Amino acid sequence: MRVFKGLIILTFIFSAGISFAESYRLVTDKHCKNRGVELGFTCENRNPLAPNALTITRLPANEWIGDERGNKFALEFVKEDSNVLVLNYPVLYSGIANVVLVKATGSFYFTEIGYSPALQEQSYDVESGNFFLVE
Repeated sequence: MRVFKGLIILTFIFSAGISFAESYRLVTDKHCKNRGVELGFTCENRNPLAPNALTITRLPANEWIGDERGNKFALEFVKEDSNVLVLNYPVLYSGIANVVLVKATGSFYFTEIGYSPALQEQSYDVESGNFFLVE
């Protein structure tokens, strides 16, 4: 009987962890960028059905993972409240990138600001679009 109760408790613990995991699919509608010294953004609309969407997943230990075209990477948690979820996104050069999910509207905004010493160029990128809960 004790073994049976133990199995029930373990089943509950493992199923509770799985139900805590959540994933969001972010689909970019618009991408604006600037390269160089001046702030002169150029923007383009993106096909919402394009395969470049980002999926972010919260793991049971409140860790966040990003998946973009099969490339998986850690995301740094910044803030979550009833209105927004904010995560830092990894940058390969000097700078910062973050993604903000606006819960009430289902919109997201991605910003990246950085400098590449190899290219000797600064860059500014802003993307916007919608996000969906992945079942």
